[in-house]
Amino acid sequence: IHIVEAIGGILGSGVENVKFVGKSENNGKICETYFADFKGKGGNITITYNIMTDTWQPCVITIMTTKKTFNFTVDTGKIYETLLNKIVNFMSGKDKLAPMNELTESIKIMLAGKLSKKKNGALIKLKDIPENYGGYDGSAFENFYSKIAAKIYN
Repeated sequence: IHIVEAIGGILGSGVENVKFVGKSENNGKICETYFADFKGKGGNITITYNIMTDTWQPCVITIMTTKKTFNFTVDTGKIYETLLNKIVNFMSGKDKLAPMNELTESIKIMLAGKLSKKKNGALIKLKDIPENYGGYDGSAFENFYSKIAAKIYN
């Protein structure tokens, strides 16, 4: 979800749909590729993002325009500190959080991608995700993520 949240941090909200494109595997590590269509103040943008499963990868962003290409790696060490500071400031009444639709869009993008993959790459509009689509299991995520994190931080 980190890459999708990073994209939202750059563009803001405005993703309309997501499509699973395909996957590749190397030594048991899987990389999945997705397209998302963004419609915002700057016009229409096609987003391509990759998700590696069962392994940690740095959060790398490449932005390509008709004139130039920008490439950078997100310093993930600073993300959590910034996030926690925002939450503390909100809880103490110093800051406001973003509107709920912006806060939840990254989750909707991930759910649409999961649903698209389940439907063999069908284009899934965020607004068409069924209310009862049980696509996120917090306990399973915590167990999975803690196993990977232990490999990184030990």
